[in-house]
Amino acid sequence: MFTNALRFVLIIIFLISSCRPIQNYLEPDSPKFEGVYIKDKEIPDRVLKVITWNICFSLETEKAIEELYDKDELNEADLLLLQEVDEKSVQSIAESLRYAYIYYPASKHTFHNNNFGNAVLSKWPIIYTEKVILPYQNPKNQQKRIAVKAGVKIRDDRVAVYSVHTETNWMSKKRRDIQIDYLINEVGGDDEHVIIGGDFNTLLNASVRNLENILSKKDMVRATKRVGYSVDFLGFKFPMDHIFTKNFRVLANGIWQGSLASDHFPVWVILEFDD
Repeated sequence: MFTNALRFVLIIIFLISSCRPIQNYLEPDSPKFEGVYIKDKEIPDRVLKVITWNICFSLETEKAIEELYDKDELNEADLLLLQEVDEKSVQSIAESLRYAYIYYPASKHTFHNNNFGNAVLSKWPIIYTEKVILPYQNPKNQQKRIAVKAGVKIRDDRVAVYSVHTETNWMSKKRRDIQIDYLINEVGGDDEHVIIGGDFNTLLNASVRNLENILSKKDMVRATKRVGYSVDFLGFKFPMDHIFTKNFRVLANGIWQGSLASDHFPVWVILEFDD
């Protein structure tokens, strides 16, 4: 479990391993992993619970499942957006908690030699999927980043859902901004309801404001305003994980800062369709 000492050791290992070139998956639709474990559910109301969570190389998958099941803030989320996961962890979470899922790895990471990517898990049917390969690569290890898009059908509504993990500050601000521009340009004109969540690697509040300005070009608003920090590393607190929405009203939001399953805390929001 993630004590501060363990977090420090993991960061050191990560920094050492991150200098070695990474094997990227540049095919537009592969590798691809998907499954369906959802149970029949009553016709939904117009309210959704959405969680985004970077679960740190899937090192504590069973603990993550336990927290998602036990904690009131996290259980029974309609949509679960995950980053830094592999196919085994995603399937385990989906099967244990009864989700449909789509997972695309961005690369095979040198940290653990496993797949490394993003997933969308849904209590409702996933009707289409897409891997969005973001431009540029990490100058230290040539790693590419991606977003995973899933079209989710909720009653008569279709929601375009993205799980994204943008590059760290190893890359210049200009190129990181271009990654976000590229992502929002992938949002289709027919996508009336949109949710974009993930780890944006924003270390400062100024970076968050810059992110908000870019995403506002497509009428996306930050649904997780004023929730606080999602990473606490040796007392340094960073607002790195966010959820943005289009055509939803925010009923509640927060961060569950008691997690022992990752070096990031899960960020959650309760949304209502805005018609």
